[in-house]
Amino acid sequence: MTLLVYIIVSFFVFSCSLNYNDTKESISTSPEFVFRNPQFTRIEENKKKLMFTAEHIEQYSGSDAMYGKNITFTAFDNNNNKAFSGQCTLFSADNGKEIYQLFDGISIHDYDKKTDITAKNLYWNSKTETLVGTTDDEVTIQTENLTITGTGFAASGKDGEYSIQKNVSGIIFNNKTTKETPNEKQALN
Repeated sequence: MTLLVYIIVSFFVFSCSLNYNDTKESISTSPEFVFRNPQFTRIEENKKKLMFTAEHIEQYSGSDAMYGKNITFTAFDNNNNKAFSGQCTLFSADNGKEIYQLFDGISIHDYDKKTDITAKNLYWNSKTETLVGTTDDEVTIQTENLTITGTGFAASGKDGEYSIQKNVSGIIFNNKTTKETPNEKQALN
């Protein structure tokens, strides 16, 4: 009988393998920091480069990434003038890889080129200075002279050029003003 009790106790004692040192799962599911209504400013070489606000930002231990909701942002050029500004509903930022993803309700305004971009999903690679959309989500680009919509969007921050690969449609505006001649005015009456 004591041998049977010893075997049963040994079975329960040695079969439990709780590892209290493994906290990886709790770290990956719980944020290390949570910011509510934060305002951040990035300064490089004593110049303001980026300002952004958000409703909610989470940062997780073990990564250089942030995730947030309802962000607005403004980037500045070397003369401290606004280069572009925008907003989105959700975002993730991997500062180590310098990859930034914007999701849902995206609108971006380029002050120098007087261009507006609206999209559902965009990815910014800071190292290559490229902004790309997904192959299936529509992106709309609007300037003073045209509005273009399509999928497969890519833009270069270095040279300001952009392309849309598929399902392209748009409108080109002719902003020339014309004067009516006296004969044309008379014909309209």
